[in-house]
Amino acid sequence: MKPASDIATTPVMETPGKERFWETKLPANWQEALLALIASRLALIALEFKEAAHAGARRLLLVLMALVCACFMWMLLLAGVIAGIAHATGWPWYWLAIGVGILHLVAAMGLARAAKSPAAPAFPVTRAEFITALRSRLDIPSRIRSSLQHHPAAWGLGSLASGFLASCLFRRKNPQAKKRRRFPATLLDITWSAARPLAKIWLANQIKRWMTALSCTGHANRVESRPARIPKSS
Repeated sequence: MKPASDIATTPVMETPGKERFWETKLPANWQEALLALIASRLALIALEFKEAAHAGARRLLLVLMALVCACFMWMLLLAGVIAGIAHATGWPWYWLAIGVGILHLVAAMGLARAAKSPAAPAFPVTRAEFITALRSRLDIPSRIRSSLQHHPAAWGLGSLASGFLASCLFRRKNPQAKKRRRFPATLLDITWSAARPLAKIWLANQIKRWMTALSCTGHANRVESRPARIPKSS
């Protein structure tokens, strides 16, 4: 019995020109993956279109052959009927053929007239729905009224925002722009604005004191100018 190391291992037969599924090259990025997917879809569509074209051509050929056979059948049937009638009645066959031709002409004219007669419009429900939807889409005033009824707050905020933006965009600039004031003048204005209330209070207190002192002085002068009353002796 030979040891296991002496048994020659036979290599696995591989099909030349074909890679195993774990040895296929994966796409490096999403662009390559997308292109590979598109290429595979296009190849599949081309293959299916080729098969559908073959099936359609075969079906068309069969229909044409059936029409040719039907035409030959109709012509042979007419020839047999005309010959049979001519043999049975003794009438000339050519007059019978002319009569059959006139019958076919009358039938063709009747069918053409029936085809030209006005018929019901195609897809009436779909057309009605489409026209209704199109009219509702193009009816701008009714759509605006409906939107105002259902979303009044949004329209109010939108009008306020649009008015504010319009006032900011279309505001007229003063042609005579004021010159930039210097820092001391600006500081003086700020100081005066802060001290103005205190100055008003102080001036009001001074006027109040002066009026009070003036009223007290006038009252004292009036008291001094009155004559003294002499009590009567009993």
